[in-house]
Amino acid sequence: MKIEELKIINFRSHKSSVLEFTDGINLIVGPNGSGKSSILEAILVGLYWDKPRNKIKDFHRDGKKAEIEMKLKLNNRSCKLLRSFPRNTAYLRYSDSYLNERDGHRKTTEEIESFIPYEIFLGAIYIRQGEINKLIESDEEREKVVKQILGLDKYEKADERLKNIKKLINFKMDNIEKFLSREEEIKKRLKEKEEKKEEIEKRVKLLNDEIRQLEEEREKVRREKEKYDKLREEINEKKEKNLKLEKEIEALKIKLGEIEERIKEKEEEIKKLEKNIERVKEIEEEALTYVKISKFYEDYKERSYKISKELEKYSQLIEGVEEKLSEISSKEEEVKKLSEEFKELKRRVEELKEWEELFNKVRAKENELNNIKKRITINNIEEAKRKLEEAKKRKEEVTLEISKLEAEIRNIEKEIKEKKKAINELKEAKGKCPVCGAELTEEHKERLINEYKEEIKDLLKRKKEIEEKISELKKEAKNIETFLLKEPEIRKNESLYDQLKSLEEELGKINKEEVEEKYRELETLKRKSIEIGSKISTLKKEIERKEELIKRLEELKNKKEEKEEELKKLIKELENLGFSCEEEVKEEIERLKPIYEEYIKLKDSVKEKEEKEEEIKKLANEVEKISKYIDVKDKALRELKERLEELNKNYSEEEHKNLENKFLELEREYSRKDEEFKQLNSQLEEIIKDLDNLKRDLDEISKYREEIKSLEKALEFVEELRKKVKEFKNKLKCHAFQKVSEIASEIFEELTEEKYSGVAIKEKGNKLIVNIIYEGKERNLNFLSGGEKVALGLAFRLALSLYLAGNIPLLIMDEPTPYLDEERRRRLVDIIERYLKRIPQVIIVSHDEELKDAADRVIRVSLNNGVSKVEVE
Repeated sequence: MKIEELKIINFRSHKSSVLEFTDGINLIVGPNGSGKSSILEAILVGLYWDKPRNKIKDFHRDGKKAEIEMKLKLNNRSCKLLRSFPRNTAYLRYSDSYLNERDGHRKTTEEIESFIPYEIFLGAIYIRQGEINKLIESDEEREKVVKQILGLDKYEKADERLKNIKKLINFKMDNIEKFLSREEEIKKRLKEKEEKKEEIEKRVKLLNDEIRQLEEEREKVRREKEKYDKLREEINEKKEKNLKLEKEIEALKIKLGEIEERIKEKEEEIKKLEKNIERVKEIEEEALTYVKISKFYEDYKERSYKISKELEKYSQLIEGVEEKLSEISSKEEEVKKLSEEFKELKRRVEELKEWEELFNKVRAKENELNNIKKRITINNIEEAKRKLEEAKKRKEEVTLEISKLEAEIRNIEKEIKEKKKAINELKEAKGKCPVCGAELTEEHKERLINEYKEEIKDLLKRKKEIEEKISELKKEAKNIETFLLKEPEIRKNESLYDQLKSLEEELGKINKEEVEEKYRELETLKRKSIEIGSKISTLKKEIERKEELIKRLEELKNKKEEKEEELKKLIKELENLGFSCEEEVKEEIERLKPIYEEYIKLKDSVKEKEEKEEEIKKLANEVEKISKYIDVKDKALRELKERLEELNKNYSEEEHKNLENKFLELEREYSRKDEEFKQLNSQLEEIIKDLDNLKRDLDEISKYREEIKSLEKALEFVEELRKKVKEFKNKLKCHAFQKVSEIASEIFEELTEEKYSGVAIKEKGNKLIVNIIYEGKERNLNFLSGGEKVALGLAFRLALSLYLAGNIPLLIMDEPTPYLDEERRRRLVDIIERYLKRIPQVIIVSHDEELKDAADRVIRVSLNNGVSKVEVE
């Protein structure tokens, strides 16, 4: 696997970031909290989605749609991977084919895991922040981490599964043995059940005969009892019907009396209504006169009121129009005066226009002057120019000095290499000394080696001093470079100062107070002319309405005359009815009103009389019907009583009761026998079922004997497999520990300037013991200083990854330098260049700038207003 490009949108602090990775060492550098580790989180989520057990909803920025897009190479095939959320879109597409396209988060993760499983990625490829500390914290924690990285925990899990399979086989065998031990008991129970079955079958046959006899006798009694039941039922029914008929006849007689009483009441009401009809005929003419006069008077009042109101309205409107015409005459005079004043203002404005142009010119110059002052960022330009020249000169001096010191370091490194070569030659030399040619004794060899080592120490000390001096000079050079970046700003400020001086000279030649005074006068005149012009325009619009108002006045006077004529006609109609005034009409209406009210009250008497007569006819018909119905009911009652006497002769209460008791006794005996019969049949079914089960158990016993043999063979196979898994795990562990120990020793020796000569790894129970070799002896980790422990943890973790380097195409390291001092960080750069180049692609996240020297590509991450920014150096 190789990561070529990573695009992050709305993920953590990254709003929209694009990172391109190359082969070799890719360093992601930047201050803490800038969003570096979020890039590694994006890679992990992009490849394995929710496998890291993170809450995906916590990743997307401001609740917006987040997206991770990666360009990868899988087995030298280019592909594009996309994941977006919360919409949950995901796919993996190859550039050369769509046949293997996987859609959805689960399928995409499965495709990635077919190349690098998640556990391998975490164990061998991804060195997480703080993981190095776990390797030096405790022996138990170290053992867990190492087993996970090297994959040894999988063999332990396999052994545990095989152990559980063995337990399961033994459990099954125990259960089968228990079942086989029941064979004799099953045979005994089978014989008992067969004897019990034969006994129950005899009793069932006997009961069947007894039940048949009882059924015959019960049926004979039942038929006799039913005959008496029907007789008693008919007698009771006839008695109820007789009682009901007597009640009905009594009720009909009462109803007949009530109807006859109501007929008498109706006849009395008709006599009263005949008197009312005579009175209606007497007052009808005067009542109709009241209706006619009342209607006319209401219409008269409404019309006269309406005409009066309209006359009043027209009088007011005429008065208003006449007032407006008077106002317009005075406004015509005002327009003449204002027009003269407006002409004079326009003449004066024209005279002052040249002062307006001069004022605008001065204002523009002042604005330009203020803008230049705002753009000036350096107060003392001459001092800034002097410092710039000094910085350029100092830069050349520092660059030259760094070159000389770096050349000296290369000479020192060359000399150290020669000394080390001489030490190796001395160690292997026998006979004559390769240095002086004298006879080589062990004492002479040891003395020369120690001398060389002392010289190497002195050279390393001198190298360290020079490196510190170079570091200081580089910092100074960096500060100078930062200052030199201000040169364009200084040059720009110099130009602005020249422009400022020129503008100030131009403004000094103009009398600003006179210009402003003339401009204020001009503005006042302009405002006044606008006000007068607006007033003239408004007055002219009002004057234009004069003709319209004259025409309107004429129309209103005509309408008023029409309404006055209409009022005269209305008074004439009143006189035609025989009234000289409105008061006479009111008096006549008051006189006729009681007569009209009486007429209204009595006018329906004719209709009421007809209704009462019709009601009497209906009641007479009802009396006739009820009388006939009573006769029919009396006849039915007589016939019913005759049938009841006949039934009582054929029925005996005592004999009926005896038959009921006998039937109940037979019913109880039948139920008891039938219940016993059912219970016996149920028992028989249970026994037959038990017999079938016992026979099946005997058949299964022979099958289980064969199964026991198969399980014994399976148990032997599981034991053999466990032995082989354990043996293979131990071989793998020995080989891994030896190789990791060799690589870790080499890296640790380099990090500690050969103070320690190796690292030893041993397993003791559930602990993984790591010791270091100092002066030929093994020492525990308490012998190390804090910084040396961190260096050992780093060496050990790198060794684990390098051991797997032949199988991994990628290594990711998150902050590998915490707690390392400056010297060890510099040495880590050499280790990265020497060892990690074996891995095709390495991605390192760090806040330490020293690692830039070992990187093939440097990506800088910074935070601006809460948003991460990515750029390539």
